[in-house]
Order: sequence, then structure tokens, then C-alpha cells
Amino acid sequence: TFPNTNQLTVNHYAPGEGIGSHVDTPSAFGDGLLSLSLNSGIVMEFREVGGVRQKKHVYLPPRSLVAMTGPARYQWEHMIVTRRTDHVDGKVLPRAVRVSLTFRTALALDRAALPRVVSNRIPPVW
Repeated sequence: TFPNTNQLTVNHYAPGEGIGSHVDTPSAFGDGLLSLSLNSGIVMEFREVGGVRQKKHVYLPPRSLVAMTGPARYQWEHMIVTRRTDHVDGKVLPRAVRVSLTFRTALALDRAALPRVVSNRIPPVW
């Protein structure tokens, strides 16, 4: 479970766009990350941090949810290669516009979860 989720990032990816290999900043975000892919599928590449540097390719179909915690969160980088198609099970899949919703727990300097802000105004009122 992810009881302290307090941040949502919405990303829009045009066909062909990717994102570099990274581990979401451990000092800024707690254990647990949820990413929901909408509209288009994508192949996400996972690379082991340090050591042998194993690579795994995982196809995320539209409306799929990835949950990363523990070793998946901290010991594997994730990325999306910049290209217009993905190869999945011998098929070439063209990419379309993809929207990603990423849910995290943002941390204060003392590593405690930041409080949630609830507001019915745009922009939010703290």
C-alpha cells in the first residue's frame, strides 16, 4: 500500500518522446511509486544500478499501472527510449500520445512525508 502518497505529476509524451534513465530522487521521494499510463502503450526499460547492469524491457499497455517499491524503486533505473515504435512479441507497435500519471510521497528535509494539501481552488490555496 501507499498510505502517504501526496504528490501527482502529469506528463504528456508526444509520439517518439522518451525519458532518460533515472531513479526518482531518493532524498525527495519516499519508498513507493505508482505510474499509470494512459492512451498509448510503451516499452519501459529497467537497468540495474551498478554491478552487472542487467536490462529488462517491460511493455506497459494503455491503462496499465506500475508499482515500484523496495529494490524495484531503488536498485533499478527506469527509462523510455526515444523512438516512434516499440517491438513487442514480434510486432511493431507505433507510439501515440501518452499521458503518464505518477503518484509519489514527497518528503520534508527530516524525511517525513509532507502533509497533503486539499483545496477546491485553482491554483490551490495553502
